[in-house]
Amino acid sequence: MPLRQPSLRWADASAETRIGVLMEVLDTLYREHLFEIAQAVMHTAGQSYNMAYAGSGVNALDRGIEALVYAHQAMQAVTPTSRWERQFGSTQIALDKTYRLVPRGVAVCFSCASFPTWNAWPSMMASLATGNAVIVKPHPATVLPMAISVRVFHEVLARAGFNANLVTMALDTTAEPIGKVLVKHPKTAIVDFTGSVRFGQWVEQNAHPALSFTETAGCNTVVLESVEDLDAALRSLATTLCMFSAQMCTSPQNIYIPAEGVKTPQGTVALAEVARRLAAAVAGLTGDAKKASMILATIQSPQTLALLEQMKQEGANRGEVLLQPQSYTHPDFSNARTTTPLMLKVGKSERDLYGEERFGPISFVIACDDAQDALHQATNDAKQFGGLTAFLYSTDESYISAGRTRLCPRGCPAHHQPHRSHAAEFCGSLQRLPRDRPEPGRQRLADQPCLCSRPLLHHAIAPPCTYGPNGRHFLKENTMGFNEIPVLNGGFEPIEQELTLELTDIEGEVPKDLTGIYVRNGPNRRFEAPGRYHWFDGDGMLHAVRFEGGKVQYQNRWVMTDSLQEELAAGSALWQGIKDPPRKDRPDMPMKNTSNTDVKFYAGNLVSMWYLGGAVYQVRPGDLSTVGKLDMDARLKGLPISAHSKVDERTGEFLFFAYGKEAPYMHYGVMDRHGALKTFMPVQLPGPRLPHDMAITPNYTIVHDLPLFYDMDAFAAGRHKLKFHHTLPSRFGVIPRHGTPEQIRWFEASPTYMYHVSNAWEEDDGQGGIEIVMTGTPFRLPRDERGKLEVERFPKMLANLEHDFMFYEWRFNLRTGQTKERVIDDIVNQEFPAINSWMQGYKTRYSWNVLMGRSNQAEDPRFCGLVPHDLERNSCTSYHEGVNKWFSEAPFAPKDNWKEEDDGYLVGFMWDDEKKRPT
Repeated sequence: MPLRQPSLRWADASAETRIGVLMEVLDTLYREHLFEIAQAVMHTAGQSYNMAYAGSGVNALDRGIEALVYAHQAMQAVTPTSRWERQFGSTQIALDKTYRLVPRGVAVCFSCASFPTWNAWPSMMASLATGNAVIVKPHPATVLPMAISVRVFHEVLARAGFNANLVTMALDTTAEPIGKVLVKHPKTAIVDFTGSVRFGQWVEQNAHPALSFTETAGCNTVVLESVEDLDAALRSLATTLCMFSAQMCTSPQNIYIPAEGVKTPQGTVALAEVARRLAAAVAGLTGDAKKASMILATIQSPQTLALLEQMKQEGANRGEVLLQPQSYTHPDFSNARTTTPLMLKVGKSERDLYGEERFGPISFVIACDDAQDALHQATNDAKQFGGLTAFLYSTDESYISAGRTRLCPRGCPAHHQPHRSHAAEFCGSLQRLPRDRPEPGRQRLADQPCLCSRPLLHHAIAPPCTYGPNGRHFLKENTMGFNEIPVLNGGFEPIEQELTLELTDIEGEVPKDLTGIYVRNGPNRRFEAPGRYHWFDGDGMLHAVRFEGGKVQYQNRWVMTDSLQEELAAGSALWQGIKDPPRKDRPDMPMKNTSNTDVKFYAGNLVSMWYLGGAVYQVRPGDLSTVGKLDMDARLKGLPISAHSKVDERTGEFLFFAYGKEAPYMHYGVMDRHGALKTFMPVQLPGPRLPHDMAITPNYTIVHDLPLFYDMDAFAAGRHKLKFHHTLPSRFGVIPRHGTPEQIRWFEASPTYMYHVSNAWEEDDGQGGIEIVMTGTPFRLPRDERGKLEVERFPKMLANLEHDFMFYEWRFNLRTGQTKERVIDDIVNQEFPAINSWMQGYKTRYSWNVLMGRSNQAEDPRFCGLVPHDLERNSCTSYHEGVNKWFSEAPFAPKDNWKEEDDGYLVGFMWDDEKKRPT
């Protein structure tokens, strides 16, 4: 190939020239660097040398060549010229058209930690062949093999006269990742990702307008129904379970077997015996350290060993440990991190254990009702969690046909989640399952029958026509909006298991005079919803920390709402979130009551509530199991009860308000300590409102009518657009606790909006009257540089979770009907106030508020510390743990036998960004 001038642009070169240069890259890798790269993969990814040489060497080269072939075919399919002719009356019109292939732009290639070159080389080849520049983002653990690869690309490109920086490498660490920055960069046009399911899903949801291609794992399944030779089948399966220590996306995990056992020509072998023999086959492969080291990879991450130990304990408690994992001394590398596989036998009811990818050498033998149930369970795994392989062992042709119908392309159920790769494997034929619907903007140029040769270039070049029937460009659907979603990462990341743990890794000392249970409620989605995600959308999960005698136990459970139970039965989300339209086919529940906002102790149970108003759910405090709804009285059925209803600890009463979109727009009620509804009344409002909290004193309840509510013109047209009606006052209704609608008194105050009350109490006004004092944390209204109120911006702040609060006091004089207001603190941004709850309704000196951080990104709430207020001294301090520590709300827990209001502890969770764990 003749040398080119360095000024030649890669995109201007012919397709044949680009592919010729890239073939030279592959040839150089093969002839000069293959053994070096295999050694680099062995020492960074932990593979045995044979596996590293095969998976990240010759097989990766094959896939690179294959990508170039597909790229050439795709580019050749675009005709360079065409002629269009048509007769208009007596005139013949002719157009000569010319087509030119145009690169999309910069491609970002993520290489994985297990086999870094396996998908990276074909990804790079596909993007470069079609004229695009490439940024390689290797996993921090496996930089070396990709650094060698990039160096070869540089050398060959430079020799051919092109700019070597067409291929660059971006390095990061697990502590300071840059992957999301690259994905969201405006110049990124293509993203190709191989790695974890969670980050792969984030890429798919946030790469827009870049095109994204992901290969992630899932719950790979095996159905064992009948075989000609059981021992041969088990030996084959044992090898597959051991390969690479199951640290690869094709490794099977869930082995479904009918309860009666596996059919063979000699008769049916019982399930217990099949499980025992499979475990023995695995043990036979791994009993000798030299043999094991050639099949098993070393364990790359200590988190894998921690997961192994956790699963072993859970499996022992809830099933049977068929095979204990054992570390062994690697014959060549004595300090290597090693383990043999863990194998568990469980029932299908333990789905929270096996119903997701457990990365590493962990497998589950799962007893099913019968053969049809085994196939059903495997199908559910593919539909719900995705998977790259699904194996079926059977000698029954009708059963194999049923398997193909459920798991293979032509008869695949139409319930797969979008953006997931699914596959079925029968008799060695690995086939891609179709997505449940075509993806806008992803017009396929070629469809491949084999995931092992996954083509990466389908949209590395722009097809000549990307217009829909309405003449507009197809755009990739971004199911979660255009913003990155911090509330699904880090300390906000959903917890996928229900756990009960004795906490023994303790820094400092747990107070021995603290006895009781701290329960936190919060959103923790169970299924990925097909819409745009909001922080408030997740299913309610209760987190309980029990303190007794200096010991601590943690437990978490989902609140089993009606909607969550429906979704569990369906195996997928049935409702979208609050950013998307409600379900028109469910007038009983157009929006999902997630019961994820608040939790109180009432009438012997915990009660869990939802901020948008809905049924209140009762939960047993002992084991966090859901009892049912708190709606014994017929008047409460279907009533949208607010999350911030109150429990008076001294009387045991439950005081609540409910609000809706139909007159009278609010109701107020009181239930006694036994659950009987004693007071219930309408509260007439001028229209639908969005109150969030209320306040109580021993004799009165204070409800809110605040001027941030719907734009009524839009509301009348069926749209829900928030508007701050700044010309209207804030109104506070003071209701005698067991009064009547006629006794409600309304007090007006400055227009504002607030979420949370700190406390309220009654005082003598000095002239024989009563003055009700209420403290809380309203918004500090946004103003421009001239001090003018930014009316339009305020609702957007709420929508984007841009929080800016102050600490405030109102005084409502029942004798004069007047309101007095004062700012307690408008310097510190603070919210979520907490008091000694026994003092609720009585004058308090202290309020412990959360210090709110400010972020330059929408929907990124940060609780960076605590702000204790002393109202008697009119002073406050702040407490934080540094820039990388984030807090939850911190309610006050009195000491045993406490005497003073502040005699106790603040209890909450803290997330450590550096350690990537809660404390």
